[in-house]
Amino acid sequence: MRGQGVFAPHSGSLPAVKGERPSDHTTHAIRKAKMIETQAFENKVLEKLNAGKTVRSFLIAAVELLAEALNVLVVQVFRKDDYAVKYAVEPLLSGAGPLGELSVRLKLMYGLGVISRHEYEDAELLMAMREELNHDGSEYRFIDDEILGPFGELHCVSALPPVPTFLQPGEADESLIAMQHQRYQQMVRSTMVLSITELLAEIGAKQPSRLSPLGAQKP
Repeated sequence: MRGQGVFAPHSGSLPAVKGERPSDHTTHAIRKAKMIETQAFENKVLEKLNAGKTVRSFLIAAVELLAEALNVLVVQVFRKDDYAVKYAVEPLLSGAGPLGELSVRLKLMYGLGVISRHEYEDAELLMAMREELNHDGSEYRFIDDEILGPFGELHCVSALPPVPTFLQPGEADESLIAMQHQRYQQMVRSTMVLSITELLAEIGAKQPSRLSPLGAQKP
């Protein structure tokens, strides 16, 4: 019948919206899933960084999360199919592979244009601070010059909290002076947590398939 094509039921697909291509539904779903995934990673970063009560534990968590974000990006850049990931990409990322070192993976992502220069420099500085603490047994505070100096050089930090005029012994009770220092340290630490969370969340939200010439290739 001539009308059969008009009234015949669809095979389970959603009706197309006027002016919208059928592929738009898929694109929207992928975009929504990516947003949910990005938000979940940002929440994870914030939670783990906030759990780092000392400078050492904070930097350890930051570099571990950086490594996690870069690993995902590298796999996305090279991904073609499950076979390629298992037999080609994963060996590259193994400890003995050419991309086994975090610094190499970072340089690769920068070289391919996946991350910006500022993101690259910030990641390098975080790794350098973490490495420095590996050879330094001192336990620093967030407000020590050895920490504030390098941290103030990070591009992701818009501004550090201004140093208050601390009360001196004899001007106030010792407990009040200690409270003043503690409050300033909490302000600095909060700035660090939020700044690094933003940096790592932005790196984790990259889409190499759109930014990288390798990711844009078809198998």
